[in-house]
Amino acid sequence: LLAKMDKVDPNEATPEERHAGGITKLRYMHFREKVSSSHNLGFRIEAMKVDGVKTKDFKTVCSEEEVRHHFAQFLQGRQDVLAVFLKRLEAFRKDLLASDFFPCHE
Repeated sequence: LLAKMDKVDPNEATPEERHAGGITKLRYMHFREKVSSSHNLGFRIEAMKVDGVKTKDFKTVCSEEEVRHHFAQFLQGRQDVLAVFLKRLEAFRKDLLASDFFPCHE
């Protein structure tokens, strides 16, 4: 996990983590949350396929502007798909807000 973190940000690991030769999964998960849109938007883009080309280089897509750009690229002007996608996200949010389980678990 330390090597994966180093690929994204070689300056992130502490001297103690370097000396130990690794990091915990929880540390890596917190790092990924910090450098992606997870922290400020509650989700992140992991991968997408546009015109048959799969891309997975979204580890540091962080801002709402960057996310909007990539969604627009993915949707390629398909407003019908956008409407369905937004409807599903709104239903998902409604279910999460009504959940007894979700607020108590990370």
